[in-house]
Amino acid sequence: MRFFKYVALALLGLMVLFAFIGLFLPSAQHVEREITVAAPAAEIFPYTNDFHKFIEWSPWAKLDPDTRYTFSGASSGVGAKMQWASEHEYVGHGSQEILESIPDTFLRSSLDFGFGEPATASFTLSESDGQTTIVWAFDTYMGNTITRYFGLMLDQWVGAAYEQGLSDLKLLVESR
Repeated sequence: MRFFKYVALALLGLMVLFAFIGLFLPSAQHVEREITVAAPAAEIFPYTNDFHKFIEWSPWAKLDPDTRYTFSGASSGVGAKMQWASEHEYVGHGSQEILESIPDTFLRSSLDFGFGEPATASFTLSESDGQTTIVWAFDTYMGNTITRYFGLMLDQWVGAAYEQGLSDLKLLVESR
């Protein structure tokens, strides 16, 4: 009986330690990737500003071609909204709405995955000598100590998808 009491106390102590360490992990998470495309920003921007075109190169659309998409609001730009539903574990359900759109330069959208705080994604396009550098960024808030541990892996998880998506966007635009 005494053994079980020590085991229970040790487990309780580990849980308290886990929660305490989580308090010191960062709550704000930022992920970004970039790529340079041999095309002017005006040829690239529509693929970020129109969700119908976004799914042509989205890394998540490739994961589950059976994802159901619903579009509402504006057809592109501020107010455009996309909802998706998938049974694939890495796609899931959620919505995205464009909040800010500066043609050929910048786009910011809100992402709602149905849990936690909404996140934001952005595209920044910088053109020089007929080439455009695209920076795709993701920002989110990890409010509680448990989700902060997941935040430690966010750069790896989201970053890999962003790299794939940007490569696919580059291929799509440069092949036209």
